[in-house]
Amino acid sequence: MANGVIKQGISNVKYVLFSQFSYYLVMFFTSLVLPGLLGVIPNGYYQIYFFYTTSFVGLLHLGYNDGVFLKYGGYQYRDLPRRSFRSGTRIYVCMNALEMVVVIAIILFEKDPSKRFAFFFAALDIVAINLSSLLNYINQATGRIKLYSFIVVAEKAQLMAGLLIMLLLRRMDFHAVIVLDFAAKVVVLCINVYQCRDLIFGEHIPLKEAWGEYWDNIRVGIKLMIANLMAMMVLGAGKLFLERLGSVSDFSMYTFAANAINVAMMFISAVGLVLYPVLCRLPKNVLPYYFQRINRLLCAFIFCMMLLYYPMVPIIRYFLPHYTPVFQYLYLLFPIVIMQSKMQLLINNFYETLREEKAMMWANVSSVAIFVAIALPLFLWKHSVMVIVWTTLGVFVWRCYASELFLKKKMDIHHFRNIAEELGMGALFLLLNAFLGWEIAGIVNTIVVAFYVFHYRKELIPAAKTVISGALSR
Repeated sequence: MANGVIKQGISNVKYVLFSQFSYYLVMFFTSLVLPGLLGVIPNGYYQIYFFYTTSFVGLLHLGYNDGVFLKYGGYQYRDLPRRSFRSGTRIYVCMNALEMVVVIAIILFEKDPSKRFAFFFAALDIVAINLSSLLNYINQATGRIKLYSFIVVAEKAQLMAGLLIMLLLRRMDFHAVIVLDFAAKVVVLCINVYQCRDLIFGEHIPLKEAWGEYWDNIRVGIKLMIANLMAMMVLGAGKLFLERLGSVSDFSMYTFAANAINVAMMFISAVGLVLYPVLCRLPKNVLPYYFQRINRLLCAFIFCMMLLYYPMVPIIRYFLPHYTPVFQYLYLLFPIVIMQSKMQLLINNFYETLREEKAMMWANVSSVAIFVAIALPLFLWKHSVMVIVWTTLGVFVWRCYASELFLKKKMDIHHFRNIAEELGMGALFLLLNAFLGWEIAGIVNTIVVAFYVFHYRKELIPAAKTVISGALSR
């Protein structure tokens, strides 16, 4: 049974990889090409819109989306309780619309007109993003990965086409880029609503029962939402400090560096999108086995992705010379790829599968509390981006491995050698890049990663074959 579930889940990866390729393409363009076309300050304003849209707007569902995802993660689409779902969703849309109006009223007090423009469109995204996200959660949770992938591709294709047209016309402007992004989200929402129309239109339950359904989904998902908020704030708090307390230029530079490490995480996140529905169908007694197997395969892949730092250096140096100041801390952010990828693909999924949302929430809350307690006073004193970078790195290490130790204890796993190996690989990456040139550091790190893969080939090759054969057989 477990093998059948795993193979079915693996087969979904190829559809998600296709959708993630479009996301990867757009993210690469907006992370590494668009900053050079817009310039440091205009790119900073676009990144403000992007930061609040991706970090805070999606949290205004107040846990409703997460509750739906947790409640219906093992359902087939045809088995969903349509009448109650329709009623709860209608209340949900009304509440999002109310939140949008309140946020727009607050935005009117922003003095910087360019920031006000970015904030205004981020507010308009509240309904579009949250409703589309809800329907995407349903598609993902019920195994409709082909539809989910199409929705992702449709949004990114529109955005990429618009950006290319602007590039050809030589009319690249951050106002137009923001409007284009908003328009793409609205079009995708319309497609999503049409494809899931039987979950929105039709018979519904009485209003009193509908309120019960709405609040029950929030009750189920609120802890996971807070956990996700805190997880976002571990990296987002640094951006928030720079946006509120620093200059637009500092924010633009730091966001550029953070986006560079996101490029290395694109393919890793593709697998995470299909892992939870697979894990929640597995018998509990096989979870420790898959935890260790996924962890080994994941780490080998992560170490290879970290090597993307080395081609990025000459690309930035020769094509984006205005952003070369990020070299003083870009390499310090890359080990975050290890921790963030493990959290996203492995640890968070096992937290949810074991229904340990409360523990997940407290791990993230403690991380944010540590970050704020250390970074805020030091940043106000030194006013240096390096304070944000070092604190972020330390907090990511704490959150990742404290969580891993908790889950291993929960599943009665007594193997901890991998933690020392991963910390050692991360420390070696930092030391080599701090004291050697990027060319020599790149060669040495490539050799070390190759040795790691060779050393664990007997574990990695069968796991990789399982993934490839499972994907190609569907």
